[in-house]
Amino acid sequence: MSRTAATRVAYRRWFLLDGVVSGLNGVAYLALASMLPNLLGGDAALYVIAGIVLIVVTVGLLVVARAARRPSTLPGLLVIINALWAIGSFAVVVAEPFGLTLVGALWCIAQGAIVLAFAILQLLSLRRDGPAV
Repeated sequence: MSRTAATRVAYRRWFLLDGVVSGLNGVAYLALASMLPNLLGGDAALYVIAGIVLIVVTVGLLVVARAARRPSTLPGLLVIINALWAIGSFAVVVAEPFGLTLVGALWCIAQGAIVLAFAILQLLSLRRDGPAV
């Protein structure tokens, strides 16, 4: 396998894995929205909104992962969305606007770190792959 082919597999892998994780998280937020406030803090609407956003982002992630040719702008937009989600996660813990529990704050930090890792890995793999064709 050529270096370019291997890199394309790498970028697809990161977007696919992120899509699976984000999709599962979104479905869990929607399914458990009424129960999560007791464990994590906040209210049910927060988890419904987050779940919907995650499902929408998941669609984009899976489009990039499965496209025959890499889309020109969508991958970069998704990296930016991931970076903003990570920054937002950390900001929520610091600013405390939702009254998170300790478990909720730890979950928010862990989620932010994972999403930031995805953003970095996706960005690096896209740079190695070169410009979209």
